[in-house]
Amino acid sequence: GEKGTNMPRGDKDHIMRFRMAIPPRGIIEQYEKLVIQIHEYRSHAAAEDFELRSLRDWLLPMLMNGQLSIE
Repeated sequence: GEKGTNMPRGDKDHIMRFRMAIPPRGIIEQYEKLVIQIHEYRSHAAAEDFELRSLRDWLLPMLMNGQLSIE
């Protein structure tokens, strides 16, 4: 099912005949819910990371030049 000699590549007609298992709808929906939760968590974590980096970039120079001290 491949064509070419120097750089073999798949034959589309051959690939289109591949059999593929598709899970039941309920499993697909459970997977979708899980993936959505993961994406929401990552989005929230990225926003929090941005805020923390901004705070660090604002505070660190003041700590280094003595404008701010920690007691």
